[in-house]
Amino acid sequence: LIVSQPNFSKLVFSKSTLYLLDNKSGRIDSLTPQEKSTKNIIISDQVKSGIKLLVDNNNLYLLSSNQVSLVDKNQLTAKIDLSSNSITLTDAHFWNGFFYILDRNSQSIWKVTPNASGFSSPQTWLKNDAKLELGAVSLSIDSQIWVLTESGRIYLYNSGLKSKFNQNQENNFTKAANLIADPDSDYLVFSDNSKFIYVYKKTGEFAFKFNTGNLQILDVSFDASSKIIYFLASDQKIYKISL
Repeated sequence: LIVSQPNFSKLVFSKSTLYLLDNKSGRIDSLTPQEKSTKNIIISDQVKSGIKLLVDNNNLYLLSSNQVSLVDKNQLTAKIDLSSNSITLTDAHFWNGFFYILDRNSQSIWKVTPNASGFSSPQTWLKNDAKLELGAVSLSIDSQIWVLTESGRIYLYNSGLKSKFNQNQENNFTKAANLIADPDSDYLVFSDNSKFIYVYKKTGEFAFKFNTGNLQILDVSFDASSKIIYFLASDQKIYKISL
């Protein structure tokens, strides 16, 4: 990355482009892997509160602990207010305009629905007073909701109810994170202990394991159409793995 003193910590892939978050410097950049060209999207102190980048319907959003903001034309526009809710934001994901929040403390998933005035207040998504498994750290959506625990277990939910998913060949996971379940792929991708990348099939079969050696993984993204995993490493370089 040709950026002065880069400190990127998060990335997301969408429509042949990688978006990168540097919340230390307050900047968001885009990178086109094929052209290896970078472009700055925004530099602002507001970006420094960001913890994750999200994409929905070709729009880029910045997630912070108390709000979701649209990133557009070198400015941030607040779209969802999370400050008034007693929700512990562990992870979040958009799906077709709806916003879903993983709350590890309450073992819940909250759904925020678009309406005429913006968005509704968060509502419990799980039915029958159900709770997530302990240690849930990451969620991803491909029309179904997939939840990853820190111990590397993956759980599947449909319409607020747990569905059957048998995860074969469990490994000795210690700090799983960064689950990706793309609707255009039959793979589930996640990292563990900032050193390994695992790939399972959505049928539950174990597919691949990659050891990144001395490289510490900061974040992972996935280009489903090209079957390429991108990961941002602590040396501030982006590496790719072709499946």
